[in-house]
Amino acid sequence: MASVAQPAPAGLGQTLAEYRMIIMGGIIAFVALGLIIMGLTGNAGYIEFFMAVAILALIYSIMAMSINLQLGYTGLPNAGIIGFFGIGAYSSAIFTVDLKMNPIVGIVAGMLVSVIFGIAIALPGLRLREDYFAITTIAAAEIFRIVARNEKFIGGEFPQLGRFDIPPLIAPEAAWGLTLPQVDKINSFVIVLFCVFLVYVFLQYLVHMTPFGHHLKAIREDEDAAKALGKNTTRYRLTSFAIGSAIASFAGSLYGHTQHFITPFELIVFWTFLVWTMMLLGGIGNNRGVIIGAFVLRLITDITIILKDSVRHILDPNQLASLVQMIIGILIMVVVLFLPQGVFKERKVTTAMVTETTDRSGFGTPQKKGVIGWISWLLRA
Repeated sequence: MASVAQPAPAGLGQTLAEYRMIIMGGIIAFVALGLIIMGLTGNAGYIEFFMAVAILALIYSIMAMSINLQLGYTGLPNAGIIGFFGIGAYSSAIFTVDLKMNPIVGIVAGMLVSVIFGIAIALPGLRLREDYFAITTIAAAEIFRIVARNEKFIGGEFPQLGRFDIPPLIAPEAAWGLTLPQVDKINSFVIVLFCVFLVYVFLQYLVHMTPFGHHLKAIREDEDAAKALGKNTTRYRLTSFAIGSAIASFAGSLYGHTQHFITPFELIVFWTFLVWTMMLLGGIGNNRGVIIGAFVLRLITDITIILKDSVRHILDPNQLASLVQMIIGILIMVVVLFLPQGVFKERKVTTAMVTETTDRSGFGTPQKKGVIGWISWLLRA
């Protein structure tokens, strides 16, 4: 007799939907409290603040989507993602500042170097268990940070301080009564927003519309079963890791060109786990959730930076920085305990029997024809 699935326990009388509302409500309350304090203490530069936060959140969402490809869709725990981010940022600095080349050249070079670096790590690392693989990637990222901090050919004249004067992707010109920094911020926001859209659509298509994406999910769910079906799991995992590394490098290049600097501090392990938290909060295997998680976490970290002057009579800067890390740590524990799949779970897809008229991807085809139809379908997938 077939067994009947029993409903999951409510857990202290609350459903998962209620947990989501509690978590998101607490985060919104924290952000709102920070904004109120900013306003009451005369630090209400809301437009500039949110523009800066939005740019950083968009860049970090690209990096979070890259780790989501590696871990969420393939099961590869890359705990050294910040190293590939640094490769992209430093490559852009070397090619644009030292070699006086077009920023696009630096971006592409950084992505190529990251692919090579990622393959060099993954080829031996894929033979290890997941936890040891994560340790290997942390070590690789830390090696790059130490080299960048000590070698002038990477870190510039003063490598311990970092690289500065990285030019913008588009030189700002004063217009509409705005200053050059304001125009630069607007340019950066538009460029990064467009790049996030491109990365999102690319990953949605790769994962949901190609056999490669279906194979990644099969390997994630049961690698032995995928091998039994004749799939070269090592090749698929290696390719996924290389693509994710290139995307993380792309995010690093955007960071360098929008913030105009990169320092070894941006490559410490803390930022890796911040990106992981963005993915865990938003939802493993859900790129839309990951983007939302990136915005929430960047708001939390950046509001505390703004508040350092407002609460200096209560907390010194070091205590405030420790408080941020405590908040992020508590958030990780709450999500892992009550929402292990994140606030926005991965959408489960059921496939039907393949017929001559059935789309073999298993995901159907867009209702509307043309470019608009395909884009709207990818955004809903």
